[in-house]
Amino acid sequence: MIETKNPQVVKFFLTVILTIIGLSLYIYGGGTAVKALLIYLGFTVVSKIANVGYHRWLAHNLLEPGPVWRIVILWSIVSTALVKPLAYVVGHRAHHKYSDTDLDPHPTGLGLWNCIIGNFNSTTYRGIPVRDIFRQKDVMF
Repeated sequence: MIETKNPQVVKFFLTVILTIIGLSLYIYGGGTAVKALLIYLGFTVVSKIANVGYHRWLAHNLLEPGPVWRIVILWSIVSTALVKPLAYVVGHRAHHKYSDTDLDPHPTGLGLWNCIIGNFNSTTYRGIPVRDIFRQKDVMF
C-alpha cells in the first residue's frame, strides 16, 4: 500500500483515473478523438495558467495581473485544485530559503516517487515572509 502525508495526492490520482475513464467513455460513446484532444489541450492551458499564477505571481511577485487576468488565474488555480495558494507560497519560499538543507520541503535527495505521491518535508510559516499573500483577500479564499 502506498502511504502519503499529502491528502492532495489522493485527489490528483483520482482525477487522473477519472480522466482516463471519462475520455475512454467519451470516445466509446461517439465522441471523436479530435474533440477529446481539444478538451485535453484546454485543460493543459488551464493548468499552465495556474502554474504561472502560483509561481510567478504568488511565490515570486514577478507580475501583477490586471483585474481580468487575476480572475482567470484564480479560476485556473481553483479548477486545477493543486494546493491552497498560501501553502504553495510557503513551500516554495521555504525551498528557496533553505535549499538543500533539512528544512527544505522538497530536497533533491527525496526522490521522484516521493515527490509524485506528495511525501515532502513539513513546512512552517516560521521565517517565511507571507504578509503580501495575506493582504490579497481574493487569493486568501
